[in-house]
Parts: sequence; structure tokens; C-alpha cells
Amino acid sequence: MIIDLSKYKLVPDGGRFSYFYPHYAICHEYFHKDHPWAHQIGMIGISKNHFVRWFTLVHSNKDFDAYLNRFIKNSFKLEKYIKTIKKETVKKLRIKLNIPNKEIAKLAAYYYYQYENILLAAGNLRVIDKALILKLRKIFKNMSNPDEIISLFSISKKPSFAMQEEIALLKIAKEIVDKKITANQIKKKIQKIHKKFCWLTCGYYDESSKTINDYNAKLKELVRLNPKKKFSEIITKRKEDLRIKKKVMLNLKKNELYLVTLASYSAYLKDLFKFSINEITYYAEPMFKEIAKRTKKPVAFLKDLLPEEVSRLLQGDDINKKEVIERTQYNMVITFPGKCTIFTGDDAKDFDKKYLHFKLEESEFKGRVAFPGCVKGYVKIVLGSRDFKRLKKGDVLVAMNTSPDYIPIIKKSAAIVAEEGGLTSHVSVVSREFRIPCIVGIANITKILKDNDYVEVDANKGVVKIIKRKK
Repeated sequence: MIIDLSKYKLVPDGGRFSYFYPHYAICHEYFHKDHPWAHQIGMIGISKNHFVRWFTLVHSNKDFDAYLNRFIKNSFKLEKYIKTIKKETVKKLRIKLNIPNKEIAKLAAYYYYQYENILLAAGNLRVIDKALILKLRKIFKNMSNPDEIISLFSISKKPSFAMQEEIALLKIAKEIVDKKITANQIKKKIQKIHKKFCWLTCGYYDESSKTINDYNAKLKELVRLNPKKKFSEIITKRKEDLRIKKKVMLNLKKNELYLVTLASYSAYLKDLFKFSINEITYYAEPMFKEIAKRTKKPVAFLKDLLPEEVSRLLQGDDINKKEVIERTQYNMVITFPGKCTIFTGDDAKDFDKKYLHFKLEESEFKGRVAFPGCVKGYVKIVLGSRDFKRLKKGDVLVAMNTSPDYIPIIKKSAAIVAEEGGLTSHVSVVSREFRIPCIVGIANITKILKDNDYVEVDANKGVVKIIKRKK
């Protein structure tokens, strides 16, 4: 191993299925030096057959403070930054693609450039998240339920985009039940929702956007489930959360009040980023299909390439398919400001064995409460959409993190347990919005627990206990 990481602390930063390029870009964003949101720490991502785990590389938790201080000075600039990149990139990607290979190559280069730029916002928000959790835990350390209070401040200033979509559909379902809407009006409103939210389920791998048929099927389901009641419950619960949040804020000092306000705002920004990068992904798909057509390579293969490899293909050069396959089977990307290294094969395996080894002797695991409650159930490990069908109503969803495409199975889950523990992580936000008991921030829990283990999820205390192992 050429790079010695013994002096660094590896902080889990999430994991999911991803094509090679998004995985590489998430790491390579840490390379940039001359950028308003440049990183001062390192990132490592290790991928095996498209499943990636990412870690930030820091000397100590103090490294997080520099990010928070910069955010305090420039918080509103980050929102503008995300919106501007999204708007510019989508506009560019929507051009007609009847252009020469040279122009397609320029468009692809622009997409890759902008994709990495918007990822810088997410990278900063993840680190800011870590700094805020440490500071909020100090503020609320003497309270009987500090994690529950902290989770209140993962509520953004407006409902998440996934919840906005749910509310929009519930409103139509209510009108159908009340017979206050025509078939033609339903069609137009569904088209409007599709146009605004269809890319919610896009991601870093093979997640598809939603279709009109998907929305029609969801609408039929909501009509059967008493939409008036569900709509009322959502509005009432959000008002109650905001009421409790406001009550807590009345007892805070000025500097503490500012921090909890930042926590709520950063939750909104994290959701805005994810919605924005998904929209970019959605509008980039025609470009990838056109490149696939011209190069006679599958779209999935193109997404496993580096930007310069795509450019070479468009210039008529060939790419060593065997090397690409070997890289996707096992690779590791390590990045520090000004330096990015890709390892494959045995080097990546050796790193995994040396730095990511863990023991399985324990039967209880402590995390942070995202939403309280105490339930028992059978575990289902869900690492991506391919695992969705295995989860049944009442199961305990165990994941690295969740994303908007997880919403249908989240609603079926008795509880959620997640490795990612950020204040503004998707699982933290939606578990509260949908009132699902949830514990986050338990490292390696997707490897420790197995399908059909019977567990108790005590999300009042933040403890997961194995009651019975699957034989």
C-alpha cells in the first residue's frame, strides 16, 4: 500500500450502489484546491461490484469546525450555488443532440464538470452535518432525550421534496373521493406532478425515473387509504413538530439558537442538492443514450468510465473492456486536495482487510435516535432497489442510508436502522416525516445483521438488540 492512512481517522460517510463515475466524482471533488467550497480533508471510496462505501479522512473532529465556520459566513451562497449549477446544467443538457461527435464530447465534458461541482455542495454539507451534531449534543447533553431533541432540528424549513410529492398526490386523491375533479383534470394534475418530481427516484446507479403510470398507480392506492385522514395526519404532525421545536428554541442562548437554525437550513439544502443532482441525472440520460448509439457501447458501460475515457471513445479510440470490468469488480479511490489515486484488484482488497475489518461478538449496538419508538421484527438488509421486493410489511429495514426511491418500503417498515448517521441524511429526515422508529449511525450494521435476524429496535434509547439469530 503506497498511501499510509495510519494517522487518519476514517469517518463513515455513507454507502450505496453506484456506477464507477459517480463514485469517482464523489471522491474526486476532494481534489480541488482553488474553489470557494474546496475541501481541506480527504475522502476514500471502496467499491466491490458497484456497491460503494465512502469515508472521510480526518485527523480529528476539529477538522469539521472549519467547514462549519465557512458555512456560517456563506450559508445563503451555498443555496444559490446549488440552484445556479442545476439551472445552467439542465438548460445545457436539453439541447438537441443532432450535433457532431466533437460537440457531444464537449457536452459530456461540461456535464462531468458540473456534476462534480454540485457534488462539492453535498460534500460540504455532509461535513457540516458532522460538526453540527457534535455541537448540538453539547447543547442538549443535560436533557433526558437529547437525540430526540436533536432530530427535531433535522426538520427543514419546508417539507422534503418526497413529502411535497406525497402531499400533492393526496390532494388529488381527496378531490377524487369528494368527487370534485374530472378525469381530464386528474390527467393534467398528474402530468404536472410528473413534470416536477419524476426524477426524485434517480440516483447513482440504475434507479429509474417515475412514469405517468407510476403516479396513476400510486394515486389509486391513496384513494383506497382514506386520503383525507392521511393528509390531515401529515399536516397535524408537522405542526406539532414545529410547535415542540419552537418551544425548545425559546430556552436557547443566542449562539445556540443560531446553530439549531443552521441545522434546519442545512437539512433543506441537503434535500435541495439531492433533488437537483437527480434532475441533472435525468436530463443527462438522453446524452448517454446518444453516446451509446454512436460508440456502440451500453449506457451502463459508459457510466463506468472516467470522463477522459468517454472522450476517447467519441474520438474513435477503443477502451480496454477487461480493465473496466476488473475496475468495477474491486476498486478504491483515495483523494486529498491536489492528489487523487485509484487502486484496483489486490491493492483495494488489501486496504479493505487492513482498515475496514470489524468484529461481530456484540449483540447490542448503539446509535443515534432519528425518530423514537420501540418495536421488534425480522431484519431485511436493503442495499438498493434490487432488494426492495424482499421486504414485507412489519420488517425492520436495515440500510446504509435511504433515498427517495425507498419511500414505498419505508412506509411498510416497522422500524429503520441505518449506518449513515448524519443529522440531515435522507433516512433521518424521512423517518421523522413518516413517523417510523429509526436509529442511525451504527457502523457496519448492514454487515453485522443478517436477513431474518429477529431484533428489538429501541429507538427511545438508540439501541438495537439481537434477540434471535437466523439459523
